[in-house]
Amino acid sequence: MFTRFQFLHDPAGPLQALRGDGWDLRSGPGGAVEGTHPDVPDEAAARERLDDLGLLTSPALRIRFDHSRRPAGG
Repeated sequence: MFTRFQFLHDPAGPLQALRGDGWDLRSGPGGAVEGTHPDVPDEAAARERLDDLGLLTSPALRIRFDHSRRPAGG
């Protein structure tokens, strides 16, 4: 499952937290960043992981869960 992040403020802190947690991030459409994580098979797991990072309800970014796409091998 892909998760799309749109940064509303300085992305340095959230990007560092995501990368440090093992998210594979790449540029997405419209300036967003798309990410996958090897331990995140679905939205519930993504929400739990992002909540643990303090990002799920952060005003610094918008998060969108893309159920229509699956990472390679997933």
